[in-house]
Amino acid sequence: MMPAIDPNDQAGWYAAIRKMAEDHAWRSSLADRIAQNHRPTPAWASWAAIKAGLKESAAGRL
Repeated sequence: MMPAIDPNDQAGWYAAIRKMAEDHAWRSSLADRIAQNHRPTPAWASWAAIKAGLKESAAGRL
């Protein structure tokens, strides 16, 4: 639900951090969207999804 930024995109990170700090309306709308849509995932479900992804990757299906 947060904006996705390439970890190597230094300018993109700078712009996103600056927007988060300066654009109060955008930050507020983002916080509202997260509060409305976030559904916690139990640790066991996260781990099951990771293991399934690793198995698919090992089988060459990704």
